Amino acid sequence: MLTVVIGGARSGKSEVAEAIASRLATPVTYLAAGGIWDDPGAEETAAQHWQNKIDRHRQRRPRDWQTVEIRPGEPLAGIVAKTRGGILIDSIGPWMAGCNPFDSMSVDLLGALGEREGWSVVVTDEVGLGVHPPTAAGIEFRDAMGEMNRSLAAMASCCYFVVAGRALSLDQAAFEVPR
Repeated sequence: MLTVVIGGARSGKSEVAEAIASRLATPVTYLAAGGIWDDPGAEETAAQHWQNKIDRHRQRRPRDWQTVEIRPGEPLAGIVAKTRGGILIDSIGPWMAGCNPFDSMSVDLLGALGEREGWSVVVTDEVGLGVHPPTAAGIEFRDAMGEMNRSLAAMASCCYFVVAGRALSLDQAAFEVPR
């Protein structure tokens, strides 16, 4: 069973995914796929903001969940394939931002998710509702994320779109474009 939780920045998607995972069978492995960014060139305020976000997520997680921190761009498919029980991946966007090229490990991750025996909840970032990226790299990232999100949704047994902390089911879509 694959559940996808998609939303924009600060939409509440991680909290929704955590609530879903908490209702499913244990054990739960939380794959923190954003990692800790320790870029020495990053502005202190940006680095501190990211660290504060990670700390809030850690405090919310139940103590009996195992956490595996994954750095952006680190191979994720092997970890997904070998982890038993349920997994919650949070979040695909920061992980893909570290991939070079952006979609270089997408096929492997999608394959690993499709072959898992346990349940999976995947948090991903909706990037198509924002401002058109002004750079070639921004366009490439948006397009790679869009394809990844479409592929995840096509595989999912449940898909939710989160806006302002409210989860909307996408499973009752009136029309689905054939691929």
